[in-house]
Amino acid sequence: MPKNNHILTKRNNELNSLYLELSQQGYSNQKILGTLSAKFFLAERTIYGIVSGEYERRKNQTQKSNAGR
Repeated sequence: MPKNNHILTKRNNELNSLYLELSQQGYSNQKILGTLSAKFFLAERTIYGIVSGEYERRKNQTQKSNAGR
């Protein structure tokens, strides 16, 4: 099944907003990751990859390497 990028982008934006909101309230990183993991039904490692920008960087690198072929 193909990915719907619009839905993923919307989810990631909401996830990032909630992460920022919770971190500004003083919650620990571990508590935030656990909370978001339960809310979005994703592993804590996946949440971390999204909020840290890791997945976006990886996607951009893949696109650059594919463009050079």
